[in-house]
Amino acid sequence: MWMQKVSAFVCGGLGGAGGVLLARHLLPDSSDENRDQSKTKDESRNSVASILKYGVPSAGMRTLLEYENHVLEYDPVRRVPKWVAEHVSKEKAFGESANRKLSRFDRDPLVPPPFAAENKDFWKSGWSRGHMAPAGNNKHSQSAMNQTFFLTNIVPQDMDNNGNFWNRLEIYCRELTKEYSDVYIISGPLWLPESQPMDVESQTAKDDETQSTRVEALDRSVKDRLSVVNVQNKTETAKKEVSQVSVEGEKEAKPRKVKPPRPPKKFVKYEVIGRNNIAVPTHLFKIILVEDASMDRPMMSSFIIPNRPVEDVKLENFETDLAEVERHVGVRFHQDLDPANVDRLCLKTGCRLNNYREFQQFFWTRRLSSPWNLYNLEKDWKELNKKGFKSKELEDMYLIKKKELVEKERTKIETAQLQRESNSNLDPSARLNPTSSPEIKVQTLPPSGKPGFSAPSTTTDHVNGPPELTAAAG
Repeated sequence: MWMQKVSAFVCGGLGGAGGVLLARHLLPDSSDENRDQSKTKDESRNSVASILKYGVPSAGMRTLLEYENHVLEYDPVRRVPKWVAEHVSKEKAFGESANRKLSRFDRDPLVPPPFAAENKDFWKSGWSRGHMAPAGNNKHSQSAMNQTFFLTNIVPQDMDNNGNFWNRLEIYCRELTKEYSDVYIISGPLWLPESQPMDVESQTAKDDETQSTRVEALDRSVKDRLSVVNVQNKTETAKKEVSQVSVEGEKEAKPRKVKPPRPPKKFVKYEVIGRNNIAVPTHLFKIILVEDASMDRPMMSSFIIPNRPVEDVKLENFETDLAEVERHVGVRFHQDLDPANVDRLCLKTGCRLNNYREFQQFFWTRRLSSPWNLYNLEKDWKELNKKGFKSKELEDMYLIKKKELVEKERTKIETAQLQRESNSNLDPSARLNPTSSPEIKVQTLPPSGKPGFSAPSTTTDHVNGPPELTAAAG
């Protein structure tokens, strides 16, 4: 009897041990799973470390750059900003604490030299240095204005576009601060694709050539078959053969089903300038959002503008959806804003820029009032006349400035000659006659567009002044 009890106890013990072992094999062990996950992570880290043994590829800089009144994302490949964001208020836009004449275009110290743009890249390129965050939006602080002249905030921009349409758009943004307490602006460059138009004539000629080749092949086939026929003795047979060949030829010449034309090819083409290959954008974008305590919800509009001369065109013609801008930039803007709770700015305000012709008078008055030399003055006067903006006031200003520059050059030459005389032993007959005045040749632009006389001056670029001093529109 006791043997049966002992046997039952032993079997139960064995069954229990077996159950534990079975459970270990069949049921998941959380500790084992954690060890496996940890092992996987360690292996992954070891794998990445082995692949990137000598460091993670990087431009060696942060691409999100912060300044006093603007923030931007820099593109070290194209050497221009990807986007530039700013907050503008009435105090900032119409302050009196900054003077743009004290600002200088310069390389951004935050960008390593191999990925930075330089002033020399823009010289004689035909493109101006266009601000994305305008200097004119930072009149409250000289340091904030100076920071807008870093080349990280600059793109190669069409000179006429920069000084005219884009300038009017920037003025419009500043005027908004008189009605709304907060204006948020995001601007940047775009490189949009162009479709290659289908050459219909070439395609038609190709189809005609194919059809002609088929007809010629049919004629050769008929002749080859008739050559084995004795026409004199087997006329009927030949007729039947010809008839049969004609039928077969019609079958062969039956046009194939025309496939739908392929979609036109698209290309992204843009110029690069300077030693550093600064990318010239095909378009520019600007996103404007306004808020005010008197409003129930904000208003916003987005625009895409070609980087070329734009004359008397309404701003609304360039309005587009925010999603379209985001698609081209590859970035989501104002992500914390519900689009359903935003009104369209142009629908409420009309997005009206200042009068085109009135602005042209203002623009050319400013240009003619501060020429750097005779060459630039003559160049501006020629362009002004070509565009049909000549007026009595502008002509008077041109003549006054021309006379001033001629006198300035005469004085400069006289001073240089007297200085050379005092520093050298010249023959008396070669000395300058004090009663005579050196001849000053007025610089003019011949039909070729090249100056006939280059007055002594500092190096200038195409923004109407020395590259270190010239501030493009904004």
